[in-house]
Amino acid sequence: MGCCNERKQHTCQCQGKVASMKAVGLALWSTAPTVAPLLRTVFAELPGHPGIHVIEGDGFLDEIESFLDPLSRIERLSIRAVPIYNGQSPMGWTSAKIDQVLTRLRTPWLPEMLNDEAIQFHYQPIVDGVGKRVIGFEMLMRTPELFVDRPPARIIEAARSHGALLKLDQIARRQAIMQSASNVKEDEYLFINFMPMTVYNPDVCLRTTFDAVNESGLDISQLVFEVVESEAFPDIDHLGAILAAYRKAGARVALDDLGTGNTAMVYIDQLRPDIIKLDREMIRLAASKNESSMLAGIVSHAKALGIQVLAEGVETEAEFKLSQQLGVDFVQGWYFGRASAKPVRELHTNKRNAA
Repeated sequence: MGCCNERKQHTCQCQGKVASMKAVGLALWSTAPTVAPLLRTVFAELPGHPGIHVIEGDGFLDEIESFLDPLSRIERLSIRAVPIYNGQSPMGWTSAKIDQVLTRLRTPWLPEMLNDEAIQFHYQPIVDGVGKRVIGFEMLMRTPELFVDRPPARIIEAARSHGALLKLDQIARRQAIMQSASNVKEDEYLFINFMPMTVYNPDVCLRTTFDAVNESGLDISQLVFEVVESEAFPDIDHLGAILAAYRKAGARVALDDLGTGNTAMVYIDQLRPDIIKLDREMIRLAASKNESSMLAGIVSHAKALGIQVLAEGVETEAEFKLSQQLGVDFVQGWYFGRASAKPVRELHTNKRNAA
Protein backbone atom coordinates (compact mmCIF):
# COMPACT_ATOMS: atom_id res chain seq x y z
CA MET A 1 0.00 0.00 0.00
CA GLY A 2 1.18 3.52 -0.65
CA CYS A 3 0.09 6.63 1.23
CA CYS A 4 -3.37 8.08 1.55
CA ASN A 5 -5.80 8.63 -1.30
CA GLU A 6 -5.15 12.31 -1.87
CA ARG A 7 -7.79 12.81 -4.57
CA LYS A 8 -10.63 11.63 -2.36
CA GLN A 9 -9.50 13.76 0.55
CA HIS A 10 -8.92 16.81 -1.67
CA THR A 11 -5.47 17.28 -0.23
CA CYS A 12 -1.91 16.64 -1.32
CA GLN A 13 -0.70 16.24 2.24
CA CYS A 14 0.36 12.61 2.23
CA GLN A 15 0.36 11.79 5.95
CA GLY A 16 0.01 8.01 5.76
CA LYS A 17 2.94 5.65 6.22
CA VAL A 18 4.24 3.58 3.35
CA ALA A 19 3.53 -0.03 4.32
CA SER A 20 6.53 -2.24 4.97
CA MET A 21 5.69 -5.94 5.12
CA LYS A 22 7.86 -8.95 4.38
CA ALA A 23 6.30 -11.24 1.78
CA VAL A 24 6.62 -14.99 2.09
CA GLY A 25 5.50 -15.80 -1.45
CA LEU A 26 3.57 -14.78 -4.54
CA ALA A 27 0.28 -15.61 -6.19
CA LEU A 28 0.44 -15.13 -9.96
CA TRP A 29 -1.55 -15.76 -13.11
CA SER A 30 -1.59 -14.99 -16.80
CA THR A 31 -4.14 -15.11 -19.62
CA ALA A 32 -1.44 -15.45 -22.30
CA PRO A 33 -1.83 -18.82 -24.07
CA THR A 34 1.93 -19.46 -23.97
CA VAL A 35 2.37 -18.55 -20.29
CA ALA A 36 -0.61 -20.10 -18.51
CA PRO A 37 0.48 -23.70 -19.29
CA LEU A 38 3.99 -22.95 -18.01
CA LEU A 39 2.58 -21.68 -14.72
CA ARG A 40 0.60 -24.88 -14.31
CA THR A 41 3.72 -26.93 -14.93
CA VAL A 42 6.00 -25.11 -12.50
CA PHE A 43 3.82 -23.80 -9.67
CA ALA A 44 1.06 -25.19 -7.46
CA GLU A 45 -2.48 -23.98 -8.04
CA LEU A 46 -4.15 -21.95 -5.27
CA PRO A 47 -6.96 -24.13 -3.83
CA GLY A 48 -10.37 -22.91 -4.94
CA HIS A 49 -8.94 -20.46 -7.48
CA PRO A 50 -8.34 -22.12 -10.86
CA GLY A 51 -5.62 -20.46 -12.91
CA ILE A 52 -3.97 -18.77 -9.93
CA HIS A 53 -0.64 -20.28 -8.91
CA VAL A 54 1.48 -19.80 -5.82
CA ILE A 55 5.11 -20.02 -4.82
CA GLU A 56 6.25 -19.67 -1.21
CA GLY A 57 9.29 -20.24 0.96
CA ASP A 58 12.91 -19.17 1.12
CA GLY A 59 14.35 -18.11 -2.21
CA PHE A 60 10.99 -17.67 -3.92
CA LEU A 61 12.10 -14.41 -5.54
CA ASP A 62 15.08 -16.07 -7.20
CA GLU A 63 12.86 -18.92 -8.39
CA ILE A 64 10.44 -16.45 -9.95
CA GLU A 65 13.29 -14.62 -11.69
CA SER A 66 14.55 -17.93 -13.13
CA PHE A 67 11.06 -18.67 -14.42
CA LEU A 68 10.77 -15.23 -16.03
CA ASP A 69 14.22 -15.06 -17.65
CA PRO A 70 13.39 -17.01 -20.84
CA LEU A 71 10.04 -15.27 -21.38
CA SER A 72 9.56 -12.53 -23.95
CA ARG A 73 8.72 -8.99 -22.90
CA ILE A 74 5.10 -9.47 -24.00
CA GLU A 75 4.83 -12.70 -22.02
CA ARG A 76 6.21 -11.02 -18.89
CA LEU A 77 3.72 -8.17 -19.26
CA SER A 78 0.87 -10.68 -19.27
CA ILE A 79 1.66 -11.90 -15.76
CA ARG A 80 -0.11 -10.35 -12.77
CA ALA A 81 0.97 -11.01 -9.20
CA VAL A 82 0.02 -10.43 -5.57
CA PRO A 83 2.43 -10.79 -2.61
CA ILE A 84 1.52 -13.35 0.04
CA TYR A 85 2.06 -12.22 3.64
CA ASN A 86 2.07 -14.38 6.75
CA GLY A 87 -1.44 -15.40 7.75
CA GLN A 88 -3.14 -13.48 4.93
CA SER A 89 -4.88 -14.60 1.80
CA PRO A 90 -3.43 -13.11 -1.40
CA MET A 91 -6.93 -12.58 -2.75
CA GLY A 92 -7.48 -9.56 -0.48
CA TRP A 93 -4.76 -7.55 -2.20
CA THR A 94 -4.70 -5.60 -5.47
CA SER A 95 -2.67 -7.24 -8.20
CA ALA A 96 0.01 -5.56 -10.29
CA LYS A 97 2.35 -6.46 -13.13
CA ILE A 98 4.92 -8.99 -12.08
CA ASP A 99 7.92 -6.67 -12.57
CA GLN A 100 6.33 -3.96 -10.43
CA VAL A 101 5.66 -6.47 -7.65
CA LEU A 102 9.21 -7.81 -7.82
CA THR A 103 10.63 -4.30 -7.63
CA ARG A 104 8.49 -3.63 -4.55
CA LEU A 105 9.69 -6.79 -2.83
CA ARG A 106 13.34 -6.11 -3.67
CA THR A 107 13.26 -2.53 -2.34
CA PRO A 108 12.35 -2.92 1.36
CA TRP A 109 14.50 0.15 2.11
CA LEU A 110 12.04 2.52 0.37
CA PRO A 111 9.29 2.59 3.08
CA GLU A 112 11.83 3.22 5.84
CA MET A 113 13.47 6.03 3.86
CA LEU A 114 10.17 7.79 3.13
CA ASN A 115 8.54 7.25 6.49
CA ASP A 116 11.61 8.76 8.18
CA GLU A 117 11.91 11.48 5.49
CA ALA A 118 15.53 10.39 5.20
CA ILE A 119 16.25 11.39 1.60
CA GLN A 120 19.64 13.01 1.19
CA PHE A 121 20.89 15.23 -1.61
CA HIS A 122 24.08 15.77 -3.54
CA TYR A 123 25.04 18.93 -5.41
CA GLN A 124 26.02 18.81 -9.08
CA PRO A 125 27.60 22.07 -10.23
CA ILE A 126 26.09 24.13 -13.04
CA VAL A 127 28.58 26.39 -14.80
CA ASP A 128 28.22 29.50 -16.93
CA GLY A 129 28.34 29.00 -20.70
CA VAL A 130 32.03 29.86 -21.03
CA GLY A 131 33.10 27.50 -18.25
CA LYS A 132 34.46 30.11 -15.87
CA ARG A 133 32.20 30.11 -12.82
CA VAL A 134 29.76 27.88 -10.92
CA ILE A 135 26.38 29.63 -10.98
CA GLY A 136 24.38 27.03 -9.09
CA PHE A 137 23.69 23.36 -8.42
CA GLU A 138 21.19 20.69 -9.31
CA MET A 139 19.97 18.83 -6.24
CA LEU A 140 20.16 15.08 -6.90
CA MET A 141 18.41 12.55 -4.65
CA ARG A 142 20.42 9.93 -2.83
CA THR A 143 19.57 7.25 -0.30
CA PRO A 144 20.83 7.80 3.27
CA GLU A 145 24.36 6.75 4.17
CA LEU A 146 23.10 3.72 6.08
CA PHE A 147 21.69 2.32 2.81
CA VAL A 148 23.50 1.31 -0.37
CA ASP A 149 23.81 4.43 -2.54
CA ARG A 150 21.17 4.52 -5.26
CA PRO A 151 20.69 7.06 -8.08
CA PRO A 152 17.48 9.11 -8.50
CA ALA A 153 16.05 6.87 -11.23
CA ARG A 154 16.30 3.84 -8.95
CA ILE A 155 14.59 5.68 -6.08
CA ILE A 156 11.76 6.79 -8.38
CA GLU A 157 11.33 3.24 -9.70
CA ALA A 158 11.12 1.90 -6.16
CA ALA A 159 8.59 4.55 -5.11
CA ARG A 160 6.41 3.77 -8.12
CA SER A 161 6.36 0.08 -7.21
CA HIS A 162 5.23 0.92 -3.66
CA GLY A 163 2.55 3.35 -4.87
CA ALA A 164 4.43 6.17 -3.15
CA LEU A 165 5.42 8.61 -5.92
CA LEU A 166 3.38 11.41 -4.37
CA LYS A 167 5.03 11.00 -0.98
CA LEU A 168 8.49 10.81 -2.59
CA ASP A 169 7.91 13.96 -4.63
CA GLN A 170 6.65 15.97 -1.65
CA ILE A 171 9.44 14.89 0.67
CA ALA A 172 12.13 15.34 -1.99
CA ARG A 173 11.13 18.92 -2.80
CA ARG A 174 10.97 19.87 0.85
CA GLN A 175 14.23 18.18 1.84
CA ALA A 176 16.12 19.60 -1.14
CA ILE A 177 15.16 23.09 0.02
CA MET A 178 15.80 22.56 3.72
CA GLN A 179 19.13 20.75 3.27
CA SER A 180 20.55 23.29 0.83
CA ALA A 181 19.62 26.48 2.69
CA SER A 182 22.87 26.78 4.62
CA ASN A 183 25.10 25.54 1.80
CA VAL A 184 24.43 27.92 -1.08
CA LYS A 185 25.34 31.55 -1.66
CA GLU A 186 22.81 34.28 -2.27
CA ASP A 187 23.74 34.61 -5.96
CA GLU A 188 23.55 30.87 -6.74
CA TYR A 189 20.63 28.97 -8.28
CA LEU A 190 19.25 25.67 -7.01
CA PHE A 191 17.65 23.34 -9.55
CA ILE A 192 15.04 21.14 -7.84
CA ASN A 193 13.26 18.33 -9.67
CA PHE A 194 9.55 17.61 -9.40
CA MET A 195 7.17 15.06 -10.90
CA PRO A 196 4.25 16.84 -12.60
CA MET A 197 1.92 13.84 -12.44
CA THR A 198 1.85 14.10 -8.63
CA VAL A 199 0.69 17.73 -8.69
CA TYR A 200 -3.00 17.49 -9.58
CA ASN A 201 -3.90 20.82 -7.92
CA PRO A 202 -0.98 23.31 -7.87
CA ASP A 203 -2.62 25.59 -5.30
CA VAL A 204 -2.80 22.72 -2.82
CA CYS A 205 -0.02 20.36 -3.83
CA LEU A 206 2.75 22.98 -3.82
CA ARG A 207 1.87 24.39 -0.42
CA THR A 208 4.43 22.28 1.46
CA THR A 209 7.10 23.37 -1.02
CA PHE A 210 6.42 27.06 -0.50
CA ASP A 211 6.21 26.54 3.26
CA ALA A 212 9.68 24.97 3.14
CA VAL A 213 11.04 27.98 1.27
CA ASN A 214 9.70 30.29 3.98
CA GLU A 215 11.13 28.11 6.76
CA SER A 216 14.53 27.80 5.13
CA GLY A 217 15.14 31.50 4.64
CA LEU A 218 16.07 30.97 0.98
CA ASP A 219 15.06 33.59 -1.55
CA ILE A 220 12.57 31.83 -3.81
CA SER A 221 14.07 33.64 -6.81
CA GLN A 222 17.11 31.36 -6.37
CA LEU A 223 15.03 28.26 -7.08
CA VAL A 224 14.53 26.65 -10.48
CA PHE A 225 11.91 23.89 -10.47
CA GLU A 226 12.68 21.33 -13.12
CA VAL A 227 10.25 18.82 -14.62
CA VAL A 228 11.45 15.25 -14.16
CA GLU A 229 11.55 13.78 -17.65
CA SER A 230 11.19 10.16 -16.51
CA GLU A 231 7.50 10.69 -15.72
CA ALA A 232 4.71 10.97 -18.27
CA PHE A 233 3.61 14.58 -18.55
CA PRO A 234 0.04 15.62 -17.82
CA ASP A 235 -1.78 17.47 -20.57
CA ILE A 236 -0.03 20.65 -21.58
CA ASP A 237 -2.63 22.97 -20.04
CA HIS A 238 -2.26 21.31 -16.65
CA LEU A 239 1.52 21.37 -16.87
CA GLY A 240 1.28 25.05 -17.76
CA ALA A 241 -0.81 25.67 -14.62
CA ILE A 242 1.85 23.99 -12.47
CA LEU A 243 4.65 26.07 -13.98
CA ALA A 244 2.53 29.22 -13.61
CA ALA A 245 2.11 28.51 -9.87
CA TYR A 246 5.85 28.24 -9.39
CA ARG A 247 6.46 31.45 -11.31
CA LYS A 248 3.72 33.33 -9.51
CA ALA A 249 5.50 32.50 -6.25
CA GLY A 250 8.74 33.97 -7.65
CA ALA A 251 10.61 30.82 -8.73
CA ARG A 252 11.88 29.95 -12.21
CA VAL A 253 11.00 26.79 -14.16
CA ALA A 254 12.93 24.49 -16.47
CA LEU A 255 12.13 21.69 -18.91
CA ASP A 256 14.56 18.81 -19.21
CA ASP A 257 15.83 16.77 -22.18
CA LEU A 258 14.67 19.14 -24.93
CA GLY A 259 14.82 17.61 -28.37
CA THR A 260 13.41 14.18 -27.49
CA GLY A 261 10.30 12.48 -26.15
CA ASN A 262 7.78 14.42 -24.09
CA THR A 263 9.59 17.73 -24.10
CA ALA A 264 9.31 18.36 -27.84
CA MET A 265 9.48 21.78 -29.47
CA VAL A 266 5.79 22.34 -28.86
CA TYR A 267 6.52 22.65 -25.16
CA ILE A 268 8.88 25.54 -25.79
CA ASP A 269 6.25 27.47 -27.71
CA GLN A 270 3.28 26.82 -25.44
CA LEU A 271 4.90 26.74 -22.01
CA ARG A 272 7.67 29.31 -22.47
CA PRO A 273 9.83 28.02 -19.60
CA ASP A 274 12.63 30.16 -18.23
CA ILE A 275 15.26 27.52 -19.03
CA ILE A 276 15.47 24.45 -21.26
CA LYS A 277 18.00 21.65 -20.81
CA LEU A 278 19.32 20.03 -23.98
CA ASP A 279 19.21 16.24 -24.08
CA ARG A 280 22.57 14.74 -23.11
CA GLU A 281 22.41 11.98 -25.71
CA MET A 282 21.83 14.49 -28.48
CA ILE A 283 24.86 16.48 -27.33
CA ARG A 284 26.98 13.33 -27.23
CA LEU A 285 25.86 12.27 -30.70
CA ALA A 286 26.30 15.75 -32.18
CA ALA A 287 29.84 16.04 -30.77
CA SER A 288 30.88 12.60 -32.02
CA LYS A 289 29.50 13.17 -35.53
CA ASN A 290 30.29 16.89 -35.72
CA GLU A 291 26.68 17.53 -36.73
CA SER A 292 24.78 19.98 -34.56
CA SER A 293 22.21 21.59 -36.86
CA MET A 294 19.23 20.21 -34.92
CA LEU A 295 20.59 21.43 -31.59
CA ALA A 296 21.50 24.77 -33.12
CA GLY A 297 17.91 25.14 -34.30
CA ILE A 298 16.54 24.44 -30.81
CA VAL A 299 18.96 26.91 -29.20
CA SER A 300 18.18 29.62 -31.76
CA HIS A 301 14.43 29.13 -31.34
CA ALA A 302 14.63 29.23 -27.54
CA LYS A 303 16.76 32.34 -27.46
CA ALA A 304 14.39 34.11 -29.84
CA LEU A 305 11.70 33.54 -27.18
CA GLY A 306 13.92 34.83 -24.36
CA ILE A 307 14.54 31.35 -22.95
CA GLN A 308 17.94 30.42 -21.52
CA VAL A 309 19.59 27.16 -22.57
CA LEU A 310 21.54 24.64 -20.49
CA ALA A 311 23.64 21.86 -22.04
CA GLU A 312 23.31 18.81 -19.79
CA GLY A 313 25.50 15.72 -19.50
CA VAL A 314 28.67 17.36 -20.86
CA GLU A 315 31.48 14.89 -20.16
CA THR A 316 34.25 15.61 -22.67
CA GLU A 317 36.18 18.56 -24.01
CA ALA A 318 34.59 18.02 -27.43
CA GLU A 319 31.10 18.21 -25.90
CA PHE A 320 32.00 21.38 -24.02
CA LYS A 321 33.38 23.01 -27.18
CA LEU A 322 30.17 22.11 -28.99
CA SER A 323 28.17 23.72 -26.18
CA GLN A 324 30.22 26.90 -26.55
CA GLN A 325 29.67 26.90 -30.31
CA LEU A 326 25.93 26.57 -29.75
CA GLY A 327 26.03 29.61 -27.47
CA VAL A 328 24.34 28.00 -24.47
CA ASP A 329 23.97 29.97 -21.24
CA PHE A 330 24.86 27.19 -18.81
CA VAL A 331 26.69 23.84 -18.83
CA GLN A 332 26.33 20.83 -16.55
CA GLY A 333 28.10 17.48 -16.49
CA TRP A 334 31.05 15.38 -15.35
CA TYR A 335 33.45 17.49 -17.40
CA PHE A 336 33.11 20.10 -14.65
CA GLY A 337 32.25 17.92 -11.69
CA ARG A 338 30.22 15.04 -10.33
CA ALA A 339 27.56 15.41 -7.70
CA SER A 340 28.96 15.62 -4.17
CA ALA A 341 27.61 15.78 -0.64
CA LYS A 342 28.71 19.41 -0.31
CA PRO A 343 28.80 22.16 -2.95
CA VAL A 344 32.12 22.29 -4.83
CA ARG A 345 32.86 25.58 -6.56
CA GLU A 346 36.43 25.04 -7.74
CA LEU A 347 36.57 24.08 -11.42
CA HIS A 348 38.90 21.21 -12.24
CA THR A 349 37.83 20.23 -15.72
CA ASN A 350 38.19 16.66 -16.93
CA LYS A 351 40.26 16.91 -20.11
CA ARG A 352 39.15 13.61 -21.63
CA ASN A 353 38.71 13.70 -25.37
CA ALA A 354 35.49 12.38 -26.88
CA ALA A 355 35.88 8.67 -27.60
